[in-house]
Amino acid sequence: MKKILLIATALLLLVCVQQAWAAPPGLPSTFYGNVRVDGKSAPAGSYVSARIGGKTFGRVQVAQDPTYGIVYALDVPADDPATSSVEGGKNGDTIVFVVELPGGGTRTMMQQGTWRSGSSMAFHLTNWADATIPLVFSRR
Repeated sequence: MKKILLIATALLLLVCVQQAWAAPPGLPSTFYGNVRVDGKSAPAGSYVSARIGGKTFGRVQVAQDPTYGIVYALDVPADDPATSSVEGGKNGDTIVFVVELPGGGTRTMMQQGTWRSGSSMAFHLTNWADATIPLVFSRR
């Protein structure tokens, strides 16, 4: 009986020590800013999602701010290197932002972020470039 109790205590102690040595989860990479779709503020009910390697790691509904208009704030979680699955970003990963519209359509934003642990970045999103078309004159 004493031997079983001693083995059980040793196993419990081993599990507790292993948990104490486990690394804490990484800090997310945070992005926030205005959202414009097709040259206008994103419609109410839209969602912004963050994708790394085609997989979505964060999704948030846009909000109406009285000062800044349609805005979002999105935490993109960190990957846990202690697991074989991918749960989030690693330093240097490219983030593609996609706006999901209330009617079911999506728009990929022109801006791409870079995942950095613990960062918080103002990052305004749009799927249009404000294009200036140059006029070219030629004489024939």
